Amino acid sequence: MNKKLLIGSCVAVALVAVVVIILFFVNDKQSKEYNYDLSKYVKVGKYKGLEYTSRKASVTDQDVSVEIKRRLQKAAKTENSKTGKVANGDTINISFVGKIDGKEFEGGSSESTDITVGTTKMIDGFVEGLIGKKVGETVTLNLKFPDNYGKTALQGKAVEFKVTINSKKKVVTPKLNVDFVKKNSKYKSVNEYKEGVKKELLKQKQKSLDSTVKQELWSRIIDRSKAKKYPEKELNEAMSQANKLEESYKAQAKNYGMNWDAYLKTVMRTDKKGFEKLKQEYAKNLVFNRMVMYSIARSENVSLSNREYKKEILQILEDNGYTEESFKKAFGKDIETYANEQNWRQKILFDKVLDKVIKDGKKVSQKEYQKIIAEEKAKKAKTSGNKNSNK
Repeated sequence: MNKKLLIGSCVAVALVAVVVIILFFVNDKQSKEYNYDLSKYVKVGKYKGLEYTSRKASVTDQDVSVEIKRRLQKAAKTENSKTGKVANGDTINISFVGKIDGKEFEGGSSESTDITVGTTKMIDGFVEGLIGKKVGETVTLNLKFPDNYGKTALQGKAVEFKVTINSKKKVVTPKLNVDFVKKNSKYKSVNEYKEGVKKELLKQKQKSLDSTVKQELWSRIIDRSKAKKYPEKELNEAMSQANKLEESYKAQAKNYGMNWDAYLKTVMRTDKKGFEKLKQEYAKNLVFNRMVMYSIARSENVSLSNREYKKEILQILEDNGYTEESFKKAFGKDIETYANEQNWRQKILFDKVLDKVIKDGKKVSQKEYQKIIAEEKAKKAKTSGNKNSNK
Protein backbone atom coordinates (compact mmCIF):
# COMPACT_ATOMS: atom_id res chain seq x y z
CA MET A 1 0.00 0.00 0.00
CA ASN A 2 2.64 2.93 -1.51
CA LYS A 3 2.11 6.84 -2.69
CA LYS A 4 3.50 8.04 -6.05
CA LEU A 5 3.75 11.59 -7.33
CA LEU A 6 2.49 11.91 -10.88
CA ILE A 7 4.18 14.66 -12.84
CA GLY A 8 3.67 16.53 -16.06
CA SER A 9 0.48 16.38 -18.02
CA CYS A 10 -0.23 12.94 -16.55
CA VAL A 11 -1.13 14.62 -13.27
CA ALA A 12 -3.71 16.85 -14.85
CA VAL A 13 -5.36 13.87 -16.48
CA ALA A 14 -5.03 11.87 -13.28
CA LEU A 15 -7.53 13.98 -11.35
CA VAL A 16 -10.26 12.66 -13.63
CA ALA A 17 -8.70 9.31 -14.54
CA VAL A 18 -8.36 8.14 -10.95
CA VAL A 19 -12.11 8.23 -10.49
CA VAL A 20 -12.54 4.50 -11.09
CA ILE A 21 -9.85 3.76 -8.50
CA ILE A 22 -11.02 6.28 -5.93
CA LEU A 23 -14.61 5.16 -6.47
CA PHE A 24 -13.84 2.06 -4.49
CA PHE A 25 -11.10 3.11 -2.09
CA VAL A 26 -11.97 6.49 -0.63
CA ASN A 27 -13.91 6.58 2.60
CA ASP A 28 -17.37 7.20 1.18
CA LYS A 29 -19.59 8.08 4.11
CA GLN A 30 -22.36 9.05 1.70
CA SER A 31 -22.64 5.73 -0.19
CA LYS A 32 -25.96 4.92 1.52
CA GLU A 33 -27.36 8.17 0.15
CA TYR A 34 -27.61 6.49 -3.27
CA ASN A 35 -30.43 4.35 -1.92
CA TYR A 36 -33.19 5.87 -4.06
CA ASP A 37 -34.54 5.71 -7.62
CA LEU A 38 -31.41 6.28 -9.66
CA SER A 39 -33.22 6.06 -13.01
CA LYS A 40 -34.04 9.76 -12.61
CA TYR A 41 -30.35 10.53 -12.58
CA VAL A 42 -28.64 8.03 -14.85
CA LYS A 43 -29.34 5.91 -17.91
CA VAL A 44 -27.29 2.73 -17.70
CA GLY A 45 -26.02 1.50 -21.04
CA LYS A 46 -25.92 -2.09 -22.26
CA TYR A 47 -24.05 -4.35 -19.90
CA LYS A 48 -25.64 -7.74 -20.56
CA GLY A 49 -24.05 -9.86 -23.25
CA LEU A 50 -20.92 -7.72 -23.48
CA GLU A 51 -18.01 -9.46 -25.15
CA TYR A 52 -14.91 -10.17 -23.13
CA THR A 53 -11.82 -12.32 -23.43
CA SER A 54 -10.09 -14.21 -20.68
CA ARG A 55 -6.34 -14.12 -20.30
CA LYS A 56 -4.38 -16.98 -18.82
CA ALA A 57 -1.43 -16.10 -16.60
CA SER A 58 1.90 -17.87 -16.83
CA VAL A 59 4.96 -17.94 -14.58
CA THR A 60 8.49 -18.86 -15.67
CA ASP A 61 11.30 -20.36 -13.61
CA GLN A 62 13.02 -16.98 -13.95
CA ASP A 63 10.00 -15.28 -12.36
CA VAL A 64 10.23 -17.68 -9.43
CA SER A 65 13.99 -17.11 -9.03
CA VAL A 66 13.57 -13.33 -9.04
CA GLU A 67 10.78 -13.50 -6.45
CA ILE A 68 12.76 -15.81 -4.17
CA LYS A 69 15.79 -13.52 -4.46
CA ARG A 70 13.59 -10.57 -3.50
CA ARG A 71 12.30 -12.44 -0.45
CA LEU A 72 15.81 -13.44 0.62
CA GLN A 73 16.95 -9.82 0.34
CA LYS A 74 13.93 -8.67 2.31
CA ALA A 75 14.90 -11.10 5.07
CA ALA A 76 18.50 -9.83 5.11
CA LYS A 77 19.85 -8.41 8.37
CA THR A 78 22.50 -5.79 8.99
CA GLU A 79 25.26 -6.71 11.42
CA ASN A 80 28.21 -4.75 12.77
CA SER A 81 31.49 -6.36 11.76
CA LYS A 82 34.77 -5.76 13.59
CA THR A 83 36.85 -7.11 10.72
CA GLY A 84 37.53 -6.32 7.10
CA LYS A 85 38.68 -3.32 5.09
CA VAL A 86 36.74 -0.22 4.12
CA ALA A 87 35.55 -0.20 0.52
CA ASN A 88 33.47 2.15 -1.58
CA GLY A 89 29.79 1.75 -0.70
CA ASP A 90 30.45 0.49 2.83
CA THR A 91 28.64 2.01 5.79
CA ILE A 92 31.04 2.36 8.69
CA ASN A 93 30.93 3.70 12.23
CA ILE A 94 33.74 6.06 13.15
CA SER A 95 34.88 8.29 15.99
CA PHE A 96 37.18 11.21 15.30
CA VAL A 97 38.92 14.21 16.80
CA GLY A 98 39.75 17.27 14.71
CA LYS A 99 42.43 19.79 15.60
CA ILE A 100 43.51 23.12 14.14
CA ASP A 101 46.93 24.35 15.25
CA GLY A 102 46.99 21.51 17.78
CA LYS A 103 43.69 22.51 19.41
CA GLU A 104 40.28 20.87 19.16
CA PHE A 105 37.57 23.07 17.66
CA GLU A 106 33.81 23.20 18.02
CA GLY A 107 32.02 20.63 15.88
CA GLY A 108 35.26 18.92 14.89
CA SER A 109 34.89 15.76 16.97
CA SER A 110 32.47 12.88 17.38
CA GLU A 111 32.39 9.75 19.51
CA SER A 112 30.16 7.84 17.09
CA THR A 113 29.11 8.67 13.53
CA ASP A 114 27.86 6.46 10.70
CA ILE A 115 29.06 7.37 7.21
CA THR A 116 28.62 5.67 3.85
CA VAL A 117 31.69 5.73 1.64
CA GLY A 118 30.86 7.33 -1.68
CA THR A 119 27.65 8.91 -0.40
CA THR A 120 28.35 10.84 2.81
CA LYS A 121 29.68 14.32 2.07
CA MET A 122 32.52 15.65 4.22
CA ILE A 123 35.52 17.84 3.39
CA ASP A 124 37.68 16.55 0.55
CA GLY A 125 39.93 13.69 1.57
CA PHE A 126 38.12 12.72 4.78
CA VAL A 127 36.00 9.85 3.54
CA GLU A 128 38.41 8.98 0.73
CA GLY A 129 41.25 8.68 3.24
CA LEU A 130 39.50 5.77 4.96
CA ILE A 131 39.20 3.54 1.89
CA GLY A 132 41.38 0.46 2.20
CA LYS A 133 41.93 0.92 5.94
CA LYS A 134 41.12 -1.89 8.36
CA VAL A 135 38.28 -1.88 10.87
CA GLY A 136 39.78 -1.06 14.27
CA GLU A 137 42.54 1.06 12.75
CA THR A 138 43.14 4.72 13.68
CA VAL A 139 43.99 6.94 10.74
CA THR A 140 45.54 10.43 10.78
CA LEU A 141 44.26 12.69 8.02
CA ASN A 142 45.93 16.04 7.29
CA LEU A 143 43.41 18.02 5.32
CA LYS A 144 42.29 21.55 4.53
CA PHE A 145 38.88 23.18 4.79
CA PRO A 146 37.73 24.62 1.46
CA ASP A 147 37.94 28.38 1.00
CA ASN A 148 34.17 28.58 0.64
CA TYR A 149 33.37 26.40 3.69
CA GLY A 150 30.11 27.18 5.45
CA LYS A 151 31.75 28.33 8.68
CA THR A 152 33.77 31.44 7.91
CA ALA A 153 36.23 30.85 10.79
CA LEU A 154 37.29 27.51 9.25
CA GLN A 155 37.65 28.61 5.64
CA GLY A 156 41.03 27.60 4.19
CA LYS A 157 42.33 26.31 7.52
CA ALA A 158 44.61 23.26 7.75
CA VAL A 159 43.13 20.57 9.97
CA GLU A 160 44.23 17.23 11.40
CA PHE A 161 41.70 14.49 12.00
CA LYS A 162 42.42 11.34 13.94
CA VAL A 163 39.78 8.84 12.87
CA THR A 164 39.11 5.45 14.42
CA ILE A 165 37.13 2.97 12.33
CA ASN A 166 34.95 1.25 14.95
CA SER A 167 32.93 -1.15 12.81
CA LYS A 168 31.57 -1.88 9.38
CA LYS A 169 27.95 -2.70 8.68
CA LYS A 170 27.57 -6.00 6.92
CA VAL A 171 24.39 -7.12 5.20
CA VAL A 172 23.82 -10.80 5.82
CA THR A 173 21.43 -12.32 3.29
CA PRO A 174 20.04 -15.74 4.22
CA LYS A 175 20.53 -18.68 1.90
CA LEU A 176 17.67 -20.62 0.42
CA ASN A 177 17.69 -23.75 2.55
CA VAL A 178 15.33 -25.80 4.70
CA ASP A 179 15.91 -23.58 7.74
CA PHE A 180 14.89 -20.45 5.82
CA VAL A 181 11.88 -22.21 4.30
CA LYS A 182 10.56 -23.47 7.65
CA LYS A 183 11.13 -20.14 9.37
CA ASN A 184 9.54 -17.99 6.68
CA SER A 185 6.80 -20.12 5.15
CA LYS A 186 4.37 -22.97 5.69
CA TYR A 187 6.44 -25.30 3.52
CA LYS A 188 8.83 -28.01 4.70
CA SER A 189 11.30 -28.33 1.84
CA VAL A 190 13.02 -26.10 -0.71
CA ASN A 191 11.22 -27.76 -3.62
CA GLU A 192 7.84 -27.32 -1.91
CA TYR A 193 8.74 -23.68 -1.29
CA LYS A 194 9.61 -23.09 -4.95
CA GLU A 195 6.35 -24.69 -6.07
CA GLY A 196 4.48 -22.64 -3.50
CA VAL A 197 6.07 -19.40 -4.70
CA LYS A 198 5.17 -20.33 -8.28
CA LYS A 199 1.53 -20.90 -7.31
CA GLU A 200 1.43 -17.60 -5.41
CA LEU A 201 2.87 -15.70 -8.38
CA LEU A 202 0.45 -17.41 -10.73
CA LYS A 203 -2.46 -16.43 -8.50
CA GLN A 204 -1.26 -12.82 -8.32
CA LYS A 205 -0.76 -12.56 -12.07
CA GLN A 206 -4.12 -14.15 -12.81
CA LYS A 207 -5.83 -11.78 -10.40
CA SER A 208 -4.14 -8.85 -12.16
CA LEU A 209 -5.26 -10.10 -15.58
CA ASP A 210 -8.81 -10.68 -14.32
CA SER A 211 -8.80 -7.16 -12.89
CA THR A 212 -7.80 -5.78 -16.28
CA VAL A 213 -10.72 -7.61 -17.91
CA LYS A 214 -13.08 -6.09 -15.35
CA GLN A 215 -11.66 -2.59 -15.79
CA GLU A 216 -12.08 -2.84 -19.57
CA LEU A 217 -15.67 -4.02 -19.16
CA TRP A 218 -16.41 -1.21 -16.74
CA SER A 219 -15.01 1.41 -19.11
CA ARG A 220 -17.24 0.09 -21.88
CA ILE A 221 -20.30 0.16 -19.62
CA ILE A 222 -19.52 3.75 -18.61
CA ASP A 223 -19.10 4.74 -22.27
CA ARG A 224 -22.57 3.35 -22.97
CA SER A 225 -24.18 5.09 -19.98
CA LYS A 226 -25.32 8.67 -19.59
CA ALA A 227 -25.88 10.95 -16.63
CA LYS A 228 -29.22 12.79 -16.73
CA LYS A 229 -28.49 14.98 -13.72
CA TYR A 230 -26.47 14.78 -10.53
CA PRO A 231 -27.85 14.42 -6.99
CA GLU A 232 -26.83 17.60 -5.18
CA LYS A 233 -25.82 16.05 -1.87
CA GLU A 234 -23.59 13.40 -3.43
CA LEU A 235 -22.08 15.91 -5.84
CA ASN A 236 -21.18 18.21 -2.95
CA GLU A 237 -19.59 15.27 -1.15
CA ALA A 238 -17.58 14.43 -4.26
CA MET A 239 -16.43 18.06 -4.50
CA SER A 240 -15.25 17.82 -0.91
CA GLN A 241 -13.12 14.86 -1.93
CA ALA A 242 -11.79 16.86 -4.88
CA ASN A 243 -10.88 19.66 -2.47
CA LYS A 244 -8.96 17.18 -0.33
CA LEU A 245 -7.02 16.11 -3.41
CA GLU A 246 -6.28 19.77 -4.09
CA GLU A 247 -4.88 20.15 -0.58
CA SER A 248 -2.62 17.13 -1.11
CA TYR A 249 -1.30 18.68 -4.35
CA LYS A 250 -0.70 21.97 -2.54
CA ALA A 251 1.30 20.09 0.09
CA GLN A 252 3.38 18.56 -2.71
CA ALA A 253 3.94 22.02 -4.16
CA LYS A 254 5.17 23.21 -0.78
CA ASN A 255 7.54 20.25 -0.53
CA TYR A 256 8.98 21.27 -3.90
CA GLY A 257 9.39 24.84 -2.71
CA MET A 258 6.92 26.07 -5.33
CA ASN A 259 3.95 28.39 -5.03
CA TRP A 260 0.58 27.07 -6.16
CA ASP A 261 0.46 28.98 -9.46
CA ALA A 262 3.92 27.76 -10.46
CA TYR A 263 3.04 24.18 -9.50
CA LEU A 264 -0.14 24.25 -11.57
CA LYS A 265 1.75 25.60 -14.58
CA THR A 266 4.88 23.42 -14.50
CA VAL A 267 3.60 20.18 -12.98
CA MET A 268 -0.13 20.07 -13.64
CA ARG A 269 0.14 21.90 -16.98
CA THR A 270 -2.88 24.07 -16.20
CA ASP A 271 -3.92 27.18 -14.26
CA LYS A 272 -6.38 27.85 -11.41
CA LYS A 273 -9.35 28.10 -13.76
CA GLY A 274 -8.37 24.88 -15.53
CA PHE A 275 -7.82 23.08 -12.26
CA GLU A 276 -11.26 24.10 -10.99
CA LYS A 277 -12.72 22.61 -14.17
CA LEU A 278 -10.79 19.39 -13.54
CA LYS A 279 -12.19 19.22 -10.01
CA GLN A 280 -15.74 19.60 -11.29
CA GLU A 281 -15.18 16.88 -13.90
CA TYR A 282 -13.70 14.66 -11.21
CA ALA A 283 -16.70 15.13 -8.90
CA LYS A 284 -19.22 14.47 -11.66
CA ASN A 285 -17.38 11.38 -12.86
CA LEU A 286 -17.14 10.07 -9.31
CA VAL A 287 -20.89 10.39 -8.75
CA PHE A 288 -21.66 9.07 -12.24
CA ASN A 289 -19.56 5.91 -11.73
CA ARG A 290 -21.20 5.21 -8.39
CA MET A 291 -24.71 5.70 -9.74
CA VAL A 292 -24.03 3.24 -12.56
CA MET A 293 -22.60 0.69 -10.15
CA TYR A 294 -25.51 0.85 -7.70
CA SER A 295 -28.03 0.79 -10.54
CA ILE A 296 -26.64 -2.45 -11.94
CA ALA A 297 -26.35 -3.96 -8.46
CA ARG A 298 -30.04 -3.34 -7.78
CA SER A 299 -31.20 -4.43 -11.22
CA GLU A 300 -29.33 -7.72 -10.89
CA ASN A 301 -30.05 -8.23 -7.17
CA VAL A 302 -26.34 -8.15 -6.38
CA SER A 303 -25.70 -7.53 -2.70
CA LEU A 304 -23.04 -8.23 -0.12
CA SER A 305 -23.92 -9.97 3.13
CA ASN A 306 -21.90 -9.39 6.29
CA ARG A 307 -20.72 -12.99 6.11
CA GLU A 308 -19.47 -12.57 2.53
CA TYR A 309 -17.82 -9.30 3.46
CA LYS A 310 -15.97 -10.86 6.38
CA LYS A 311 -14.82 -13.75 4.19
CA GLU A 312 -13.52 -11.39 1.52
CA ILE A 313 -11.51 -9.17 3.84
CA LEU A 314 -9.95 -12.22 5.48
CA GLN A 315 -8.97 -13.43 2.01
CA ILE A 316 -7.38 -10.05 1.29
CA LEU A 317 -5.43 -10.42 4.54
CA GLU A 318 -4.19 -13.86 3.54
CA ASP A 319 -3.24 -12.71 0.04
CA ASN A 320 -1.07 -10.00 1.58
CA GLY A 321 0.60 -12.30 4.09
CA TYR A 322 -1.26 -11.21 7.23
CA THR A 323 -3.31 -12.89 9.90
CA GLU A 324 -5.86 -10.89 11.89
CA GLU A 325 -3.39 -10.75 14.78
CA SER A 326 -0.34 -9.72 12.73
CA PHE A 327 -2.38 -7.07 10.90
CA LYS A 328 -3.57 -5.51 14.15
CA LYS A 329 -0.01 -5.49 15.46
CA ALA A 330 1.29 -3.83 12.30
CA PHE A 331 -1.48 -1.24 11.84
CA GLY A 332 -2.72 -0.70 15.38
CA LYS A 333 -6.32 -1.57 14.54
CA ASP A 334 -8.31 -4.65 13.59
CA ILE A 335 -8.97 -5.45 9.95
CA GLU A 336 -12.71 -4.74 10.18
CA THR A 337 -12.09 -1.20 11.40
CA TYR A 338 -9.47 -0.59 8.73
CA ALA A 339 -11.66 -2.05 5.99
CA ASN A 340 -14.60 0.13 7.02
CA GLU A 341 -12.39 3.23 7.06
CA GLN A 342 -11.14 2.42 3.56
CA ASN A 343 -14.62 1.47 2.32
CA TRP A 344 -13.69 -2.02 1.18
CA ARG A 345 -17.35 -3.00 1.24
CA GLN A 346 -18.03 -0.85 -1.81
CA LYS A 347 -14.98 -2.21 -3.63
CA ILE A 348 -16.04 -5.80 -2.97
CA LEU A 349 -19.59 -5.02 -4.11
CA PHE A 350 -18.14 -3.59 -7.32
CA ASP A 351 -16.25 -6.84 -7.91
CA LYS A 352 -19.47 -8.80 -7.45
CA VAL A 353 -21.27 -6.54 -9.91
CA LEU A 354 -18.62 -7.16 -12.55
CA ASP A 355 -18.60 -10.88 -11.78
CA LYS A 356 -22.28 -10.81 -12.69
CA VAL A 357 -21.56 -8.83 -15.87
CA ILE A 358 -18.95 -11.40 -16.89
CA LYS A 359 -21.30 -14.28 -16.08
CA ASP A 360 -23.92 -12.79 -18.39
CA GLY A 361 -21.32 -11.75 -20.95
CA LYS A 362 -20.09 -13.38 -24.13
CA LYS A 363 -16.65 -14.92 -24.09
CA VAL A 364 -14.77 -14.46 -27.36
CA SER A 365 -11.25 -15.10 -28.63
CA GLN A 366 -8.59 -12.45 -28.11
CA LYS A 367 -8.47 -11.79 -31.85
CA GLU A 368 -12.23 -11.24 -32.02
CA TYR A 369 -12.14 -9.13 -28.87
CA GLN A 370 -9.43 -6.84 -30.25
CA LYS A 371 -11.51 -6.35 -33.39
CA ILE A 372 -14.58 -5.42 -31.32
CA ILE A 373 -12.59 -2.95 -29.21
CA ALA A 374 -11.07 -1.35 -32.32
CA GLU A 375 -14.53 -0.91 -33.84
CA GLU A 376 -15.88 0.62 -30.62
CA LYS A 377 -12.95 3.05 -30.42
CA ALA A 378 -13.44 4.08 -34.04
CA LYS A 379 -17.16 4.64 -33.47
CA LYS A 380 -16.45 6.66 -30.32
CA ALA A 381 -13.88 8.80 -32.14
CA LYS A 382 -16.32 9.43 -34.99
CA THR A 383 -19.10 10.41 -32.58
CA SER A 384 -16.74 12.72 -30.72
CA GLY A 385 -15.64 14.28 -34.00
CA ASN A 386 -19.22 14.92 -35.07
CA LYS A 387 -20.00 16.59 -31.74
CA ASN A 388 -16.97 18.87 -32.06
CA SER A 389 -17.88 19.83 -35.64
CA ASN A 390 -21.40 20.79 -34.54
CA LYS A 391 -20.17 23.15 -31.85
